[in-house]
Amino acid sequence: MPAADTTRTAFQEHTLGQTRVPIKLATRGDQRQAMLRMVTQSRRTIDIVSRHLDPLIFNERDMVDAFKSLALRSRSVKIRILILDPSPLLHRVHRLVELALRLSSFFELRTPPPEHRNYNESMLIADQKGYVRSPLSDRYEGVANFHAPDVAKELLRRFDELWQTALPDPNLRRLSL
Repeated sequence: MPAADTTRTAFQEHTLGQTRVPIKLATRGDQRQAMLRMVTQSRRTIDIVSRHLDPLIFNERDMVDAFKSLALRSRSVKIRILILDPSPLLHRVHRLVELALRLSSFFELRTPPPEHRNYNESMLIADQKGYVRSPLSDRYEGVANFHAPDVAKELLRRFDELWQTALPDPNLRRLSL
């Protein structure tokens, strides 16, 4: 099925776990809207691979509020974030990282070992049903689909391969004084 043109597609018409229309993403705004809509609708899990946890997407107040609402919705919520290169995060405040540190029962942040740091795809997988994916993590072009469990399952398999070898980054932990 061809991807729909996002200039004619309103993300608010898409429902996680129901809408089976692939959406072509061409801009940061497209990617941000698709991710925000998925996080808002998610009920159990979010899995993310991101190069630097792009502050133009993940450091925005509405996105952080959506993650906070998800985390506080249920004790069984699990949010895993794999940050390929966390070095840019170490020198600035990032709202989502701060939230993850405050709500550490729901969030886990990891970085991959050196052999996987050249991985260059970014993705967000919501409730093992929907996904937002960009084949090049430094570009916003990609695809989103709110109900493609087979593709989401394959992306989750790749995510889990990276996750199993990743470790918590000591630089992203809050120091207790």
